[in-house]
Amino acid sequence: MKNKKVLKNASKFISVFLVLSLGYMYVEPVVADAAPSPQSTNVTVNQVVGAEISITAASATVSMSPSINGMTGGTGDGSVAMTVITNNTTGFQMKVKADYAPAMTLGGANNTTVDKFSDYGPTSAGVPDYTWGIAAADSEFGFTIEASDIAETVQLFKSTTNTCNSAAGTRTADTCWYNFATTDLTVVNRTTATPQVGVAETLKFRAQSGASHQQQQGTYSALITVTAATNI
Repeated sequence: MKNKKVLKNASKFISVFLVLSLGYMYVEPVVADAAPSPQSTNVTVNQVVGAEISITAASATVSMSPSINGMTGGTGDGSVAMTVITNNTTGFQMKVKADYAPAMTLGGANNTTVDKFSDYGPTSAGVPDYTWGIAAADSEFGFTIEASDIAETVQLFKSTTNTCNSAAGTRTADTCWYNFATTDLTVVNRTTATPQVGVAETLKFRAQSGASHQQQQGTYSALITVTAATNI
């Protein structure tokens, strides 16, 4: 009788345990794995763009006009536009020089014994003449520069009250005449990049034979080198 009672109590205990176990399983919260948080990083991509420059002459040959009378004298003029293009942020310089001294000789020969136009001689050495002028017994060849913008014009070719080489000067057409040399002379200095179409820098040339000077007949030539280089 006692054994039956024990078995009965054990049976009740087991039943209660099972009920509790099943109930816990039923109400136990479901725990899901948490998704990892997103991670990010940055990448810097660099591409260097180099500076380039080009210079193009509107014409490879400049024909001065009118022709000059060899015995009674006269004046011939000519010009050429040099188009410079650069993406350089600090701009460029344009320089000129003659291949020979004097620059303009008969047939373009590098020979001082041939007939020639002397290199223009300014009244004050090293300073362009505001107004072109030579002696009646001479013949001379020179130039001036007309930059695309007054800001690009170097001091040498700026003027104030008819005097060239003025830092605060302005620019007037057909003024500030100077001589070529066989070393580079800076005539334009631009401090910014050009537009995509470039800027036109105009070189103007002049040759004159005085009224009492006899100039030998023939074709006189000067070979002028124009260089454009980016500013550093």
